[in-house]
Amino acid sequence: MAADFIKDANSIEQIVDGINTTEASSEVKYFGEYKLDSGEKLAAHYAYEQVANYEHISDDEIKTHLQELKSKDAHFDMNESLQIAKQFCSKCET
Repeated sequence: MAADFIKDANSIEQIVDGINTTEASSEVKYFGEYKLDSGEKLAAHYAYEQVANYEHISDDEIKTHLQELKSKDAHFDMNESLQIAKQFCSKCET
């Protein structure tokens, strides 16, 4: 059974490390049926998890959490991660 990387992480630094090394890692990470095989997908998963319980979710709310990762030195494409996070989300603005 695949572990949920974001929920199992002990710190944001561990998540950032996972984002920065995921493409070189042999460990496969999943979020439901989504294979998290790029930094963009891991960042999207993190941002989605932060807003998942919100009543209404906008791009700006997702971007806030993506920017938090960037501020911790995570390397990923912000726009690509935003689009992926929106795919996870049934309550997001379209």
